[in-house]
Amino acid sequence: MRQSGISWTEFESPQALKAQVIQALAQTLLDRSEQFGLHLGDVEGLLALAEAREAETPTEPDQRRGAGRGGVILDRRT
Repeated sequence: MRQSGISWTEFESPQALKAQVIQALAQTLLDRSEQFGLHLGDVEGLLALAEAREAETPTEPDQRRGAGRGGVILDRRT
């Protein structure tokens, strides 16, 4: 997939991913605002989201870690 030509953006935590997705979505909507017929209030809100670079990204990354491919699913009924 890395050789497909798609630009990759790395993130440190789920919160950082969330901030990146919100910013990218806001920018995409702004780029097509005329198509969507966005009003001034909508555009102002999207501009605020698109410009909030890392304001919401926490200073400490989330410490949760997954089991990767070595996880075992246990049934709670036992």
